[in-house]
Amino acid sequence: MPARFELFQDAADNHYFRLCDEYGRVLLTSVAWPSRRIAYGHAFSLRQRVGDDRYFRVAAHGTPHFLFVHAGLTIARSAAFASDADLVQGLHQLRELAPQALLEDCIPGQ
Repeated sequence: MPARFELFQDAADNHYFRLCDEYGRVLLTSVAWPSRRIAYGHAFSLRQRVGDDRYFRVAAHGTPHFLFVHAGLTIARSAAFASDADLVQGLHQLRELAPQALLEDCIPGQ
């Protein structure tokens, strides 16, 4: 299965996206958004801007390390990385997979 952005909703009616690799591992999960349309828009924007270094922030104070996606505000956070080397590899993987990732709506009734 190819990499994909999954749109999903929690019990409180918040909407999210997550980027999963070809094996289904979650690489990145968004913050909560009030609508499916906004979550979809941010996932689509990430696909387009993943090569822009200004779009990413690294939190590497101790362990674990995280990669944050910013567009004026935090829109998503990576899975935890154990080391700087793992974080660099994770960023490389995001940049490789995100532009071609499918957008899959997992919200019932959509």
